[in-house]
Amino acid sequence: MDTERQDWKMSAACGPADGGIMFPPPRGSYEPARRICAGCSVRAPCLGLAMDAEGGASYRHGMYGGLDPRQRILRAPQWLAVEPDQRAALAKLWTQAGVKA
Repeated sequence: MDTERQDWKMSAACGPADGGIMFPPPRGSYEPARRICAGCSVRAPCLGLAMDAEGGASYRHGMYGGLDPRQRILRAPQWLAVEPDQRAALAKLWTQAGVKA
């Protein structure tokens, strides 16, 4: 996934949101962030950026592309198994499908 070009960030619905909403404290709720992401038009590149940055890391924090850390951890093996040029399509599929954990 092309993380070099990040023009999409200007269109992110979370831009004006309080950082605490997208990055709640431990055991905090991701539901407010999930609602913001639900109406966002750039979920796929956002998710791709996070998945590329996190790689196989076991620690993740924050809501990206509508997926919370637990959801991204569960999908990391599949992400890493896909060729980099196919990852944008996978991110789009996950965000359009309303992926559940």
